[in-house]
Amino acid sequence: MIKKLLLFIVLCIAITGHSQSWAPVGAKWTYSVFYANGPQQEFREWICTRDTLVDGQLCQLIVRQGAAVATDITDSLITYQDSNIVYWFNAGQFRVLYDFNKNAGESWTIYFDTCEVTVTVDSTSTININGNTLKVQHLAPSPFGYVNTRVIEGIGNTNQPMPDFHISCGIGVIDMNYYLGLRCYEDSIFGYYNFNIAPTCNFITTGISEDMEQSNEAIIFPNPAADLLTVSAKPADIFIIYNAFGEVIFYKKLLEHKEIILTSDYAQGLYYWELISDGRSKHNNFVIVK
Repeated sequence: MIKKLLLFIVLCIAITGHSQSWAPVGAKWTYSVFYANGPQQEFREWICTRDTLVDGQLCQLIVRQGAAVATDITDSLITYQDSNIVYWFNAGQFRVLYDFNKNAGESWTIYFDTCEVTVTVDSTSTININGNTLKVQHLAPSPFGYVNTRVIEGIGNTNQPMPDFHISCGIGVIDMNYYLGLRCYEDSIFGYYNFNIAPTCNFITTGISEDMEQSNEAIIFPNPAADLLTVSAKPADIFIIYNAFGEVIFYKKLLEHKEIILTSDYAQGLYYWELISDGRSKHNNFVIVK
């Protein structure tokens, strides 16, 4: 009888350990944070600090470390996973946050207070995270991010830590700092993974270095950019783009006063441009949002 009881306890522990693939205690998401009206770049960590019991349901408490970002609607998330669906607690009840059972053409609804938004899966793919093949959902424009939103099974949104309801729900317009992608993720199941959108997980810039000369006229626009940049300069000026690691990824002697440069193949993140004109160099940075 005692042996059977011990075997039952061991099996229960094994099953419980296997099923907990979402946000184990200690899981950490590190997101890039940018400022709308300046070159500053920071980061925010969201960490699963402990398990907690809410309405009889065992959940994970995920807490932001550091000051709020303008798009944050709360400083913590209470979540749990069941049957490959991640639920979060808001407005006094559990609602669907991610549904990894959904495939192309299928959708689910997310809620914030009285606001509801339909999330549609455009397509699916997979990603290998340290030997783990995980499902990726590519979502239509939604509160998870308005361009090229990816949600990874067991990890979540690679754009921002929670849905942004400011535009969808008419809460207001964000004109301060904002999230720009998941830099790093780590937990006790998948280990550590760097998405390579910044030199390091905790990379920070506070402004333009003193030797960088700023121009009063618009040199490149828009900023942030997505698929293209417009460069306004003189013919024969040299325009260079560097990635966040300082590597040259684009070099061209301009032929027109205004030229279009395609950036659709560039990954989301921080970049730097340099314009060499009449032997003088002008520098600044720009952001690509996908």
